[in-house]
Amino acid sequence: MKKTFLFIAFNICVVLGVHAQEISNSIKVNPLALWDGSDLLSYERGITKHSSVLFGAGIGRFRVGGLKYKSQGASLQYRYYFTESINKFYLGALAHYQGGEVIPGEEETIEFALAFFTINRPIYFHSLGGGIKSGYQLANKGGLTLDLNLGISYMPFNYKDHGTITVKLKENGIIPTFGFGLGYSW
Repeated sequence: MKKTFLFIAFNICVVLGVHAQEISNSIKVNPLALWDGSDLLSYERGITKHSSVLFGAGIGRFRVGGLKYKSQGASLQYRYYFTESINKFYLGALAHYQGGEVIPGEEETIEFALAFFTINRPIYFHSLGGGIKSGYQLANKGGLTLDLNLGISYMPFNYKDHGTITVKLKENGIIPTFGFGLGYSW
């Protein structure tokens, strides 16, 4: 599923980029993505005077209590700018994939959908979701770019234990998305 998502995202970017009237490019790093692994590194390409597509990918690592989370992800965004370049205020739609594993430090008891589960080996998860985002991107004449954004996403998570006893859990929710990108535009 990840390969299919990445293949489709790449082809959309290529096709839309070929038909662009005014080409603008930006590459950015989002250090906040180390938490969720969705768009640590992103590439944005203008496709019309007021819009762009952005492809992001990354890895994430964090710990909650005795649980260690490792994730990787990718995102595809369409952005509409209220000015005639990939600069200033924008509104966007996004689709993103996230997958990874939850690793217990020792045997852990977790609450999941009003029930308690004990885990003692890694549980794998994946999610394909979508959302909306708004933000402000500023690029100076030298190309230095700052991108601040905030939004919400709906994420349906599927968890699986690949041990001798298979546990399948599902959870979903609306999650805030935020970003702080620093990069270069040309």
